[in-house]
Amino acid sequence: MQTQQPTPTPAPRPWLSLQEAVEFSGLPASYLVPAARAGLGALSFGQLHAVSAGFFIIKLGLIVALAWRALMPAGAVKRPGPSA
Repeated sequence: MQTQQPTPTPAPRPWLSLQEAVEFSGLPASYLVPAARAGLGALSFGQLHAVSAGFFIIKLGLIVALAWRALMPAGAVKRPGPSA
């Protein structure tokens, strides 16, 4: 007589998938993204992606500018003084 081995239960995950997080949060993104991909919204999915990429490029440029300014030696930036 063989004894049946119990099926191991998977360990609980400490994170949620993106779809689970959207459904859990109650945000309307769960139905807005398919509508944008189908071209039914005010902006298409490609246009929304372009806007998002634009904001990312602006943020990246600001981070690079701040890092460049932070790494410059003291006194390297010439500031305009009062005119005589």
